[in-house]
Amino acid sequence: VMAVGGTWATKTSMVARNSPSVGVINGLMYVAGGWNVSHQTVVESYDPTTNLWTPRAALPGPQTNAASALIGGAMYLAGGTNCCVEINTFRRYTAATNSWSVLPAMPTTRQGAAGAAFGGKFYVGGGMNPSGKLGTLEVYDPGTNSWATKAAMPTPRAPIKSMSPSDTRFECASTVRRVISPKPSRLSVSERP
Repeated sequence: VMAVGGTWATKTSMVARNSPSVGVINGLMYVAGGWNVSHQTVVESYDPTTNLWTPRAALPGPQTNAASALIGGAMYLAGGTNCCVEINTFRRYTAATNSWSVLPAMPTTRQGAAGAAFGGKFYVGGGMNPSGKLGTLEVYDPGTNSWATKAAMPTPRAPIKSMSPSDTRFECASTVRRVISPKPSRLSVSERP
């Protein structure tokens, strides 16, 4: 079911699953991983002009409830779970070549974190692992192929999801609404109910 012209319409179904990673690249919606009785490696793209789902290169391994974001025609997936444990696996799907790359592992093992792209970098905040809910904020720089740890969010939260409504801030939604505003010299985080 999708919103079309202000109304809901039934469209072709994808492979059923929950907690996948989703992103739009060049007008196609990509859905990767997720869970349905078991953790999935299925990746599909949906073309709204033809109402068709197309199978894509499968994830190299299961990845459910991962943080994700899009940067330059690629979808990045960090962390999540692959069965019964949280992971710090980090992967990039390149739509132009229909291929996956394994990248340096995210420093913190977690699932249910928020992912967002800003300034060509991939930010991952919050989430949870066996130690509990996290306020950890880490950033991956594709230019240096490396991770850096930033100031932690004031209140650990999980699960959280995020969006980037503009190039000036990210909003992460949980039981507390967060606004993360990148500044030229630092990354500040504020919370508001």
